[in-house]
Amino acid sequence: MAKTITDYLRLFQSLLPRGYAWTRDEGSRLTEFLRGLAGEFVRIEERSDILLQEKEIRRSSELLIDHETDLGLPDECSEFSINIQQRRAYAYTKLIAAGRQDKQYFIDLAKLLGFVITITEFDPDTFKWQINCNFQNDWIFFRSGSSRSGERLVYVPGVNLLICVLNKYKPAHTFFEIIGIGAAFDASFSSAFLSFSSDTQDYLEGGYDRSFDINFDFRRGGSFYFDSFGNGFDKPI
Repeated sequence: MAKTITDYLRLFQSLLPRGYAWTRDEGSRLTEFLRGLAGEFVRIEERSDILLQEKEIRRSSELLIDHETDLGLPDECSEFSINIQQRRAYAYTKLIAAGRQDKQYFIDLAKLLGFVITITEFDPDTFKWQINCNFQNDWIFFRSGSSRSGERLVYVPGVNLLICVLNKYKPAHTFFEIIGIGAAFDASFSSAFLSFSSDTQDYLEGGYDRSFDINFDFRRGGSFYFDSFGNGFDKPI
């Protein structure tokens, strides 16, 4: 338990010599002088406790910039750390990311960033794997009167940081897509819609029903019919 001003005052008084000149009376100049010293010792002890807290990246505030510098941050994913909680989480991820290629490693990375995921693997020849993400974070929806033109219709805070980190540590010869699962996906496009980022000239393909893949880019337009996407659906930009 941290000491109080009174604790330090009594400690200082116990070290004084005996005699009339060394009074312990409340209100005396000597007592008030020692009380002032006691206040400074309390402040130093409090700052020492804070320093121990600041050593832990996930609790750091004042020394977070120093931790980031030691870890080589900012880097290509730092721009997606939009608040201090995400900065802490990403810095801690960078600290412990020794690198592995098993599924559990990526599940653990996502958990550090606040996401619960499972991973579906396909035939190795496809070099593709699928991240099934249960988005439990607060959703941010486009709202008339408060949102601006060009903003996304729906956004999950932190998802861009998650995608960047997984891309950073995934096996270089593979690619992945993120599939959203949960009640929030019951009334849009199909989670089976395949629209992952691609540099190929192939047309995007996919079925249409009631939910959508998180990777779908709203800027990619094209002919659209009531019950399906048209054959003229634009190629990836």
